[in-house]
Amino acid sequence: MGRRAKIGVNTMSNFRRRVFECANAYAEKGWAVLPVHTIIDGKCSCGKADCSSAGKHPATPRGVKDATTDAAQIEQWFGNGRVLNIGIAAGAESKLAILDIDPKNGGNEAVKEYDIPRTLEVITGSGGRHYYFADPDGTVGNSVGKLGDGIDVRGNNGYVVAPPSLHVSGNEYRWAIDPKAIEIAALPRWMNGSKVYKNTGTQKCKGDAGPIAEGKRNETLCSIAGAMRRQGCDEDTIYTALIDINKRRCQPPVEFDELERIAESVARYPVGDGELLENTFPVTMANHFYDHLKAEDIKYRFYNYQGQWCRYDERCYRLQEEIDIQNQLWRYVPTVKTLSRSREPKPVSINCTQQTVKNTLSAMGSFEPVEISSAHIAPTWIDGRKGPDPRSIIALENGLLDVSGEKPLLIDHTPEFLNFNALGFDYDPQAECPQWLSFLTDALGIVEKTGAGTEWDPVHEDFPDTTESKPDEQKNQALQEWFGLCLTSQMQYHKMLGIIGPKRSGKSTIARILTALLG
Repeated sequence: MGRRAKIGVNTMSNFRRRVFECANAYAEKGWAVLPVHTIIDGKCSCGKADCSSAGKHPATPRGVKDATTDAAQIEQWFGNGRVLNIGIAAGAESKLAILDIDPKNGGNEAVKEYDIPRTLEVITGSGGRHYYFADPDGTVGNSVGKLGDGIDVRGNNGYVVAPPSLHVSGNEYRWAIDPKAIEIAALPRWMNGSKVYKNTGTQKCKGDAGPIAEGKRNETLCSIAGAMRRQGCDEDTIYTALIDINKRRCQPPVEFDELERIAESVARYPVGDGELLENTFPVTMANHFYDHLKAEDIKYRFYNYQGQWCRYDERCYRLQEEIDIQNQLWRYVPTVKTLSRSREPKPVSINCTQQTVKNTLSAMGSFEPVEISSAHIAPTWIDGRKGPDPRSIIALENGLLDVSGEKPLLIDHTPEFLNFNALGFDYDPQAECPQWLSFLTDALGIVEKTGAGTEWDPVHEDFPDTTESKPDEQKNQALQEWFGLCLTSQMQYHKMLGIIGPKRSGKSTIARILTALLG
């Protein structure tokens, strides 16, 4: 395990200094860094007693999107006396892809299936491992458990906590291999979606442990062989793997000459020559298309209540025109192949029709991670949690603002909050608006006489009294309350607001301000 540390008076200064030095060192490598909350006295420095991501979540409003290599910004974050952990952005920002192994969820066993090159390695505060790989093109997306239990990948829009950050366990993150003593390894092929056994190079496909029925033997073996070929396996390697799979799973096993014919046929195709589908059934097509979207970090969901597709954009759900998803499917189908129906196993192109597209999307919309039940009416919590009241939540750039209590409370964005609106600015409890208040005083204020007039008004042929406008707090509070209600979905008062006055008295300005606020 890593070195145990507790931030106290005597160690805080030293910890801050090491964090600042490491942040600069990472930036010099071209790795974009960001400030992350740390652990102080056993609790997350964010101040939330029940923080579910203690010492791991960003300390800036835009999170990983704020990551930078700019020395001045790094000094402002880490050199101002504040105690923080360090995050390193993965993906195109740093040209990194990072493998995250969590032993608590079975990662140490699952990762044995893979050949991991010698590369930069971090031992996390919980005893897990981070393996750093070079990804110059930033092609890798984020995935959770796709490569196996307890194995996550951090790519574009992802990040990891880096040494010497402090874990909630009291352990520091530390380098297992000095980053100055070893070169970072190139990205392994299997981190881009191709799954291999550690020592044989064979692919482990979905359902690999299950038996293969007699009517499915040829089809399944061809699919496995095709996946291995895309990974770069030659004919002998494919044939050897098929012998093992045939012996363990096929009921009854096929003849050896059939295995040899499959390996020879598939090996004729160029390495990486498209994905091979077992068949063109809607569910099969939908499964592969869904995996393709996940690899691109695209997460569509189907909302049954409105019968429409949507996509979470890290702040709220946005309705998506189905034609856009259909076009993605039309572009995807030419990149995959299926098996011919002849005895000779041979990948062939798929004849995609409008009906194929319709059936594929219909099947994908029924998947559990995709479907949003019609029982959910926005705004609501998809996971069924009891609070806070979704009608009292306002989605903003920097979080979800709960206004149901005596004081507003900002909580983290989550895809479990089903909502289709978000404001395009941050919540700032310290913000002031002197220009707006001055306008309200002019438009709605109380006019008081301050003295007898001394200047002649030729229009009225009189000496008009001098006056002064003062804020009308009652009107200001009523308008502020109305603006606040418009930001939520609360409608329990069953009231309308009317603003009555002569031309150029501020009515249109108030309407424009409200429109800009709501977006």
